[in-house]
Amino acid sequence: MIGAALAVRRNQHFEVDLLANYLGSKGRIVQRAVMSLLVFVGGGVIAWTAIEFVNLGLLKKDPATGIKMVYIYASLLVGGVLICLLALEKLFMQIFIGKDDEQGAGV
Repeated sequence: MIGAALAVRRNQHFEVDLLANYLGSKGRIVQRAVMSLLVFVGGGVIAWTAIEFVNLGLLKKDPATGIKMVYIYASLLVGGVLICLLALEKLFMQIFIGKDDEQGAGV
């Protein structure tokens, strides 16, 4: 899940850009902002649904090691939150700073 969040930061998440090639520069900025919002919503859905997994993980143990499954299930929650934060970072960079960088922030 941390890898999925890093893919968001590096702009390597799944995106269909058939129409992006036909948009002008302002259209691409709007398209990227919409994509960042959609990725944010997707991360929120992952984080929201992971809450039940974390609660379940408090009760379940790995049969082989005896370790509580909460440590594994919590990665879904942490990954979802990181996806949301990094999608917001990209959105703010695009809207407020005007940085429209194809490779992503910090790369």
